[in-house]
Amino acid sequence: EMLDEGTVVPRLHKDEPIYIVEYGAGCGRLAFYLLRAFEELSSTYRFLKRMKIVYVMTDFTMANVQFWRDHDMLQPYFQDGRLDCALADATEPFNDLELLVSGVRLTEGSVVNPMICVCNYFMCITPADAFLVDRAGTLTEGLVTSRSEREDEDLTDETIISRIRKTFTQTPVDPATRYPAPDHPALNLVLQEYHELLRDKGYPTSFLMPVGATRCVEGLVRLCRGHDCVLTLCGDKGYTQLAELEGRVGYPMSVEGSFSFMANMDGIGRYFSARGGSVMHNPVKVEAQGDTCLSVGLYLTTGQLASLPHCSTAFSEEL
Repeated sequence: EMLDEGTVVPRLHKDEPIYIVEYGAGCGRLAFYLLRAFEELSSTYRFLKRMKIVYVMTDFTMANVQFWRDHDMLQPYFQDGRLDCALADATEPFNDLELLVSGVRLTEGSVVNPMICVCNYFMCITPADAFLVDRAGTLTEGLVTSRSEREDEDLTDETIISRIRKTFTQTPVDPATRYPAPDHPALNLVLQEYHELLRDKGYPTSFLMPVGATRCVEGLVRLCRGHDCVLTLCGDKGYTQLAELEGRVGYPMSVEGSFSFMANMDGIGRYFSARGGSVMHNPVKVEAQGDTCLSVGLYLTTGQLASLPHCSTAFSEEL
């Protein structure tokens, strides 16, 4: 529906590509399945054949990029221009994206069509800031200190991560001024909203602010020209409602080769809403292992998802 002419503002420029950017594409399996799905959908939705859709896999390490470029199953998609790849680091703001196969550089204000962003178990590993509203209603930020259980001489030893122990020092913070507006235009609004909702509860609550996730979204928005229309589909382990966070103290970390936290998808949704967009979440599904929840979110940077009725209906019915 985002790609169908006349159903989205701004209107599509048929002679320009429509970019679908996947953050943290990993081994490339999701990209491969989606590209195959597009092939099948093209037989039903003929307008897709007229569109130049470019799926862009990204990761922060060149090793993964080279793996994709060498993979036999991906070669047909690279060769006909339906697939490209790029380096993208969620820890740093960015104003351009260099497509390594085509050589095209997407720069600030260069993308005229709406963009689509895909994130699969990505938000939980992006940087996040830790906050706590204590029993007295004071908002504090948790400053982390990480230590290994022993003195490690070889800092490249992969087993170090299993010995990391973290402590937090809580420091009072003003939610109205914590984030510079140019970098995170709505994060202060979300932080203030959390403080207002939690300060009179009478019990402490910890939560994470998804600064890495919002940085990735704003990076794509900066690439857009004359609009800020980015539709994001995210599947992750995370909380989609504030009620799931209330009364929790601390920031549990999972160690699985790397480390991750439960994504604050409620906070991501509030961020999109605060910047003038809209959000839909699936009902929370609790998996068999402990407290892990698999959640899916659909986020639009500007306007209402109701303006995409087929998309929002499909999301509701399938998820």
